[in-house]
Amino acid sequence: MPEPLRRHTLVWLPPQAAHAVAPAQAARVRAWFEQGHPAIVARRPASTPADPLHLGVPLPPAEGKQRLAVRAAAAELLRVAPPPTLEQGIASAPAAWRPALAALAHQAHALDLVPRVFGAFCWQALTGLAYVHEASDLDLLWEIETAAQADAIVGMLGTWERRHRHRADGELRLPDGRAVSWREYASDATRVLVKTEDDARLVARATLFEAQQVAA
Repeated sequence: MPEPLRRHTLVWLPPQAAHAVAPAQAARVRAWFEQGHPAIVARRPASTPADPLHLGVPLPPAEGKQRLAVRAAAAELLRVAPPPTLEQGIASAPAAWRPALAALAHQAHALDLVPRVFGAFCWQALTGLAYVHEASDLDLLWEIETAAQADAIVGMLGTWERRHRHRADGELRLPDGRAVSWREYASDATRVLVKTEDDARLVARATLFEAQQVAA
């Protein structure tokens, strides 16, 4: 059996295979997929099966920033992909944002890290619709393995925010799929909120990387 798709994975569906949870949103959901846009894999409730998929379609601010809940059978998927890389998101970003984004992408590359964008920058890059504005947050997904990488990202983002006057949000995700907010990891909290594909719980910060250390 294939592994369940992780949160933030992008999926493309034929319009007839995408089922809106709210019947009143069915026409908008169908139109979204008819335009060739994807949905994003969301966290499913605990103890529920991985199929059908729990998906989200975030509409742009011009449509009230609604998030449409969608269900679809995994067998109906046309294509899956990770979110765009930060570098891929630069071209579609507003011109005022591009120098700051390019600087962060360059710094990440120097550390052999490839951050991916979700949130507004992801959807603007994928759809061509206007999601990003001056006060937008930059949501980034960092795939990491070690505490040293996490510490490097925290230091880099803190410096970037101060220098460029933008806010970066997002997650540090471990190989087993557990993820923690980089900002929460950067705090002095001894317990941090860790998200999985179907759960969110507080865990001791000191135990975050234990599984990776054992595997190594």
